[in-house]
Formats: sequence, C-alpha cells, structure tokens
Amino acid sequence: MSIRFLRMLTALTLALCLILAAIFGLDREKMTGGLELRPVPTWRPIHSEVKGTAKNLAAPVIIAEALSRPLFRVTRRPYAPPALPLQATVSEMATIIPPPPASVDPPTILGVLLQPGNRKVLVRTADLPDGQWFAEGSEISGWRIEALDAEGATISGNGQRLRLKLYVDKAGSE
Repeated sequence: MSIRFLRMLTALTLALCLILAAIFGLDREKMTGGLELRPVPTWRPIHSEVKGTAKNLAAPVIIAEALSRPLFRVTRRPYAPPALPLQATVSEMATIIPPPPASVDPPTILGVLLQPGNRKVLVRTADLPDGQWFAEGSEISGWRIEALDAEGATISGNGQRLRLKLYVDKAGSE
C-alpha cells in the first residue's frame, strides 16, 4: 500500500467518526459516565523531596539490600549450599571404591566397525539396552575388549576369556 492511500483511508475514518458523533449526539458526560476528569500528578520519589538528610541518603542502601534477598525463601537469606565433605585423594579413592565386578552375563555384540586406526564394537549390556560403541581395549561392566575382527570380539573378565560372535551359526543349532 502506498502512503497516499493510507493517508486518505485515515482521513475517511476520522470523518466517519465525526459524522457518527454528530448523528448520535455523543457528549463527554455520557462517555465518562458522569465521572470527574482530573489530571494525574506526576510521580516523584520520596528521597527527591527532602535532600541532604541522613535518613534519605541511607534509603537507597536499605532498598537495595531488601531487593537482593530472595522473595520465596522463609528466611529471606540467599541460598548457601551445604558444606561439602573433604575430598579424598586419588589413592584414597582407589582403596575406598573397589573396581566393579564383572557382570555374570557377558555383553552382546550388535556390530563391528573396522577402519584403519578406528576399531570399535557396538555392545549391548543390561546397563546399556540400546548399545554403545567401545574401542578395542575398553572396559564394559567389568569385561575388557581384547581383540576385534570381522566376525566378533574376544573379551575377558572375572577370570574368564570369551569369544563373542557377531552372527550365530544356524547350522549348529539344528
């Protein structure tokens, strides 16, 4: 739309409003419902009326402190996290937390990726029902991946060494 058209549309709308007001005889008293219209005084902060008193100079500091406190806490004090216990050193942690035992059920192989410099196996365990990719030498639920090839993987753990195949032999199951 062009500006000329918008100006003409505005002028027509204003003229229509004036004609309707003249026809229906609208007056100010009917429109306001008999209320008295007065100008609203402008707002001025309290500390600007009386300058230089000690009370008014301290007011912004008190207001800032009150506004910095949390509104929906019982004490209105800022949240302080509980003190953490002393952290143990790495050697103490090794003695405190034993390594996880090898799970009774060995993991299941879902896929093998063999690329130069990138050898991985897709493994499903009870902890990882959707499976996760692990590199050769990684540990999974107490089992260590020792070797990978196109047919599966060799894993060891819990004093055992197992060969997991990617595909099950159908000839041996009949």
